[in-house]
Amino acid sequence: MVYQAAAARAQAARDAARRKSEAEARGRLNHPPNAMWELAAGKRYACFLSHYKLQAGTEARYICDMMRRMLFSQTGPVEPFLDSSALADLRELFTEGVHASEVLVLLATSGVLQRPWCLLELWEACQKNIPVIVLQVEGKGYNASEARELINALETRLPPGALDEVQEHLNCGVVSLETGIRRLASFKSAIVELVDNNGPPLVYNPLGTDNQILAHTTDLLERMADVTGRQLSWTDPLMRKPPALERSMSMWQRYAIWRQASQDPAQQPKLLILADLSSAASEARLLQASALGARLNMECVLASPECSLSEVEWDMRASAVLLLQSADVLSQPSVLLRLDEAVRRSLLIVCVYLQGGGYDFERASRLLSSLGTGLESVALEQLRHYLKLQELSMNDLSRTLAENVPSIISVNFDSSGSSAHISAAVEDIVQKLEERSERAGRRRSPTQRFNTFSRIRLELHLSSRRSARSDESYRAPSPCCRQLSHTAPAHDAPSTRTPVAEVSPAAVDDHSGTHPTPSPRGPHHNSVTQRVRWLHDVSVRPRV
Repeated sequence: MVYQAAAARAQAARDAARRKSEAEARGRLNHPPNAMWELAAGKRYACFLSHYKLQAGTEARYICDMMRRMLFSQTGPVEPFLDSSALADLRELFTEGVHASEVLVLLATSGVLQRPWCLLELWEACQKNIPVIVLQVEGKGYNASEARELINALETRLPPGALDEVQEHLNCGVVSLETGIRRLASFKSAIVELVDNNGPPLVYNPLGTDNQILAHTTDLLERMADVTGRQLSWTDPLMRKPPALERSMSMWQRYAIWRQASQDPAQQPKLLILADLSSAASEARLLQASALGARLNMECVLASPECSLSEVEWDMRASAVLLLQSADVLSQPSVLLRLDEAVRRSLLIVCVYLQGGGYDFERASRLLSSLGTGLESVALEQLRHYLKLQELSMNDLSRTLAENVPSIISVNFDSSGSSAHISAAVEDIVQKLEERSERAGRRRSPTQRFNTFSRIRLELHLSSRRSARSDESYRAPSPCCRQLSHTAPAHDAPSTRTPVAEVSPAAVDDHSGTHPTPSPRGPHHNSVTQRVRWLHDVSVRPRV
């Protein structure tokens, strides 16, 4: 009962910690990193968000709210200009909005350059030498070459009435036809120059993860700082959580990891990276050299391309597996074998989708369902040789992988992205591993953990009784057994188990073949040591 109460309290503490971490994750966008931004003289806004409301109104509102949380001055938050919240009269759009902002950010969608007011906002920014940044909203159909063609054919591509509004603003009462044509030509050339000479493209994905949205907004603010001659210094208001995969571990799991690490340095926790090194070696090396290992408190290692039993067994000493999804990664026999072993050993698996790598989810699912006909002959021969040694068939391998790998939700990774995007991908991988680890830990109830501990106590008690009967000269049990056996149930019936050979701990760890030496603590101590070690291994074995 005492242990049950302690286990219940420990489980309640773990549940509370999990709920707290989930609340922090949900509130991450409410507490993003922030930086100081002192406005220039005569400016009231950090940027002007130019957008087409029907296509990017929601994105503009969200970016505006994020900027308010991320930029601060000595007097308080720095405001971006959004016409729906900061404008009362449309006639003041340019003087109170564009001219009072340090940067103009164009949320690029398919129809934004067909809106006369958006075109005039760009023109006013060009006239006042205000930097312009084009932010491409992903999934909204913007294309730079098509935008250039649209501007060059502005007279025929604008909706009815839009060209009249543009010419009315440009002419400003001038009735000369030649002057109007000349101003329209200079207007078109200025807009084309803004679209073409805008530096590396910036992308905003509104459907991304929290970390990706933070990375997109951070990149935008860094570009704004760059074009205005600033250097931002970021601070994070949220302290990060402890290293992943440790918070949900039970006492026995932590003890087993500590015991393995103390006995064999090669048993340190590792993250195994599976990749097609012929096409994704640079991405694998980039993740290996990133902060992923430090965040997980693990060593990141690349899997060997060999298919021998020894190489696979060595790689499977890892604690988690990272699969980099490229075009032909599932055609590599070494990757398939390690994935199969990872599934069978209930290792944590996270898939990383490499953008531009050519991975096709439907094709991968079909390949895993029919490995016997979808692989090349050389790869099939390597797989069959390994599976024969393991007494498995190709159907077993295909069924195991087809039932598990396609259902894993992938993390997006763009190796050509900014440092903020790479950091966001690292955080997404860490969160995936944490979530899977917590789900795996919750599958073992406090009652199951109590039953495991009770088995250990019972084995200690029975071993001490059998040893006491077999050796009349040694009656007193060890202090460990006296402490644990006084609450164990009575068990007077003779045991039918096969006696365990009594060896010392030195003989258990040393396989030199020498004769075991008797333990100085009594004849029962060695068998107890072996049983406790075996039961510990059983109790920490991961369960699916």
